[in-house]
Amino acid sequence: MEALELHETEPIRKALFERKMRSRDGSLDRFIPLEKGVERLRQGLYAFHVELGVGYKVISETYQEDEKCGLQEIEYLNIIDPYYAVQKNSSFREIVRLSLFKLREFGIQGREHSMLYTKKPTCSGGSSFIPVTIVDVWPALVLLWWGFGIAAGLMVGEFGLKKRRDIRGRFFKRSRVNAVKPMGLS
Repeated sequence: MEALELHETEPIRKALFERKMRSRDGSLDRFIPLEKGVERLRQGLYAFHVELGVGYKVISETYQEDEKCGLQEIEYLNIIDPYYAVQKNSSFREIVRLSLFKLREFGIQGREHSMLYTKKPTCSGGSSFIPVTIVDVWPALVLLWWGFGIAAGLMVGEFGLKKRRDIRGRFFKRSRVNAVKPMGLS
C-alpha cells in the first residue's frame, strides 16, 4: 500500500484512499481475499480493486457466460509501464532502444504479455432469463387501468354531449318549421 501512497498525487484520490481504506487506528485491515471480492462482484453493486490479470483469471474460472457481460473497469491508479534505465550518454542506449523496438515489432512483447496476463473475459452473448412477476409491473398496470378509466369516462361524456345536441337540434328544428312566417315579409 505504500506504493499507492507514493504514486498517487491527486488530492481526490488520496482522500478517497484515506477515507475508504484506512481504519480509525491507521492500519490497513480493510482488505478482503481475492475470491471473496470476486464473489461480491458477482452479487452486484460492488467495486473491487485488483490486478486485472489475476482478477480476470478468477472471473473466467468462476463466472457463468452471461455474468461476464456486465463487467466494467474503472481506472483508479495511473501507474505507467516500467521503463529500462540506461545511463545517460551510454553507448548501450541505442542498442537497448532498437532491441526493445524489435521485440515489440515482431510481437514477442505482446506474446509474453498475453501469456503472463489474462485478458478480459469475452461476453459470448446471451443473457439469462429473468422472470417478471405481477409485483414487478404493478405500477405500470395501475397507470394503464387509470388511463382506460379516464378514456372510458371521456367517451361516455362525448356520447352524452352528442345525444344532448341531437335532442336540442331536433327540438329547435321542429319549432322553426312550425313557426308561422308573417305575410308580406320575405
